[in-house]
Formats: sequence, C-alpha cells, structure tokens
Amino acid sequence: MSKTLVIHGCGGHGRSVAALAERTGYAHITFIDEGAAAAERIMGYPVLKAVTAELADEECLAAFGNNERRLRQTRDLVAAAATSSVSWQQAP
Repeated sequence: MSKTLVIHGCGGHGRSVAALAERTGYAHITFIDEGAAAAERIMGYPVLKAVTAELADEECLAAFGNNERRLRQTRDLVAAAATSSVSWQQAP
C-alpha cells in the first residue's frame, strides 16, 4: 500500500517537507494552498486550493515557514480531525 501525504503550504518549507516525505516512502503527495492556480504542480505534485473528499482521510500536516501560521494551521487540522476522520501529523 502506498502512502499519501497532504501538505498544507507549498513554499520553501513545504517543498523541503515533500522532499523528506519522498525519501521516507510517501508515493503520493498533494500540496494545499488557497492561492493555487488551476492545474498547478510543484515538484511534479498537484497543488489544490482545498482538501478534496478523496484526500480527507489521508495524513496531513502544516508546512508553512512562518511558525505562527504553522501553529494556527496545525490547530485547525487537529480540530478538524476531532470532528471528522481527517488524520494529521505535525511537521518535523
């Protein structure tokens, strides 16, 4: 079974997390960024404006370079996981 990771944020920190994820066995990566352009791709992976139903049950993490924003997003992900089946992981 291949592992999937949803990364919130596609800047430098998000790309570093994606590179690490590739090296640790994640075969499928999707970036989430509200400012994503249609059909945008980074490092060959899709960039979406929001999490789709197909990705709702996948591992996800906040990977913004700004620590305060990353903390806020992580708290939002934890809250979403508490009310749904969304899983989460803190950025390394």
